[in-house]
Amino acid sequence: FPFGQRPLCPVQCDTGIAWFWDFKGTYYSYDLQSKKWEQYPVPGSTLCPVDDQHKLWVPAHDQLQSFQLPPEMKGRGWGTFTFEPGKAVWLYSADPQKKSSLYKFDLATKQMSLELPSFNESEYTDHRFTAANAPLHFIDKEGTLWFAGFLGLAHIRQSDKLFQQYLSSQNQNTDEIADVRSIRYLAEDNAGFIYCLMNGELYRINVTNGSFTKYSFSDRIASVLSKSGVVVENGQQTGLFSILHDDAYHIYLGSAAGIFQFNPS
Repeated sequence: FPFGQRPLCPVQCDTGIAWFWDFKGTYYSYDLQSKKWEQYPVPGSTLCPVDDQHKLWVPAHDQLQSFQLPPEMKGRGWGTFTFEPGKAVWLYSADPQKKSSLYKFDLATKQMSLELPSFNESEYTDHRFTAANAPLHFIDKEGTLWFAGFLGLAHIRQSDKLFQQYLSSQNQNTDEIADVRSIRYLAEDNAGFIYCLMNGELYRINVTNGSFTKYSFSDRIASVLSKSGVVVENGQQTGLFSILHDDAYHIYLGSAAGIFQFNPS
């Protein structure tokens, strides 16, 4: 990566171009064929790609496309965002009265809708929509927005916009799963299971009955690193960093050893 060390959030990958956002006002694209990086600053933006002209910037194949946000939304501070590639962008905002809301901007209709009405952040202290939590959001095939916070896992249904606590530290089975407050990254496979990372290990969630399945890859990742000449001490560098899924909902795992495709069978 030619632009120095910085945390990057994967946004989307289509037609051989992978896009990332750095929460400091810049997009990065990576051409999978030419293996070249490009940098695209969004003036006036930081946590979210909304510029100083109140335009939302979204990747579209090998370039960026801008959308003018509604004039009544000016003056708001924009935070975390979540992409439904080619469909919508979810935006978190706080108004001058410090009330927080979650909006969805439809890329086709160019309309913005309120998905989670105004609320005091204190009511959702453990489900903060912050930049650090951006990879903790995802949209499942039913259109439900899932997100993880320091109290576990929750979702907002599209049908009735109902906020529900799905999993919390109060109802977890501590003998079955790790600390739910450590949930990082979420993805769905083609069978409708949700995958997440807890303390660097992979867990599969059956949303129908709430059961969990744990998969451990530390030894396998350590073996790959060792063959690559990387010295691994006391299990360091063997944890998983992220989860992704492609358009066919195949699961991919990111680690210090590289990217792995995961087949649960």
